[in-house]
Amino acid sequence: YIPWGPDNLFPNRLIHLVAQNNINMGIINSKVNAMAGKRLVLYRERIEDNKIIREFVRNAEIEDWLEANNYRQFLSRISTDMCYFGNYFYDLIRNRSRSKIISINHIDSTTARFGKIQEDGKPDDVLISDWEVNPFAMRKDLIKSIPIYNPASPLSLRKGIRHISRYFPGAQFYGIPDWIGAEKWISLANKIPEWHLSGIENGYSLRYHV
Repeated sequence: YIPWGPDNLFPNRLIHLVAQNNINMGIINSKVNAMAGKRLVLYRERIEDNKIIREFVRNAEIEDWLEANNYRQFLSRISTDMCYFGNYFYDLIRNRSRSKIISINHIDSTTARFGKIQEDGKPDDVLISDWEVNPFAMRKDLIKSIPIYNPASPLSLRKGIRHISRYFPGAQFYGIPDWIGAEKWISLANKIPEWHLSGIENGYSLRYHV
């Protein structure tokens, strides 16, 4: 498998880092809400006087499919993963005849790692596990493999997983969140309340006189 970070726990570390901060989580969640939006709408486009005109339409089959797949929650979750980690994963499940996609399901990015590499240098599957419990894939019984969806042959699999990432030069497999440059600043900010709490609990005292 392809580790995500030197200890394979890079996304988990980002969660712990942001969860301890009183500012950054709110900022990232505001981006999540903006990205997810309020709802999806269907429309057609037409050109009139060199302008693109959008005409909103209704389609009961598509609307029912979106509601059946709880698309609002789906959009919120993949937006959350993209904003926090620069990546998100989801699977597609087709009906028995494979003529239609019957469901889409968000995959928690902290549980997903790319598996074996093919001859073309691309991964063949995604391994799902609790990597904090099983960080180096020692327990094979705790890992589930899902093949990667291939757009070139969409009907070849009844169930496949897709990965979307924010491009970053040199990041071959996993994307990088756009706030990664603030990682050390956030870590520093998180130390300040710990220092003050320690001072209050243990008592501030003069140690040196110059």
